[in-house]
Amino acid sequence: MSSPPITIDAYSRLDEAAKKMYQNRVGSIVVVDESNSVVGILTKSDFLYFIASGIVKRNPRVAEVMHSEPVVAKPYESVGDAYERMKTLGIRHLPVVDDEGVVVGVLSMRDILFYVCKPQL
Repeated sequence: MSSPPITIDAYSRLDEAAKKMYQNRVGSIVVVDESNSVVGILTKSDFLYFIASGIVKRNPRVAEVMHSEPVVAKPYESVGDAYERMKTLGIRHLPVVDDEGVVVGVLSMRDILFYVCKPQL
């Protein structure tokens, strides 16, 4: 997983989320509440829809357009189990949360690819 996760609060504007994703070169941003618990997620694919549909022009708050209650993984979960869930649901990013629900990272298909393809020394 990638850690620390790139996060934003739900009251931020959509352009702020896009800038943060661009600056950190990530494909998703996790939306968190004041206790750093996951409340949503936005992805690069979402932004394609926001641009095509014109939503981006009105620059809504993140809460209006995020995927609320996203699927998450646990740090002790196997890569294989996380991959199967991602494949089944057709998603490319899983926020990783600890047992208290606090986001500690993000697992992406890219992370899984690097893990599978890394040389075994």
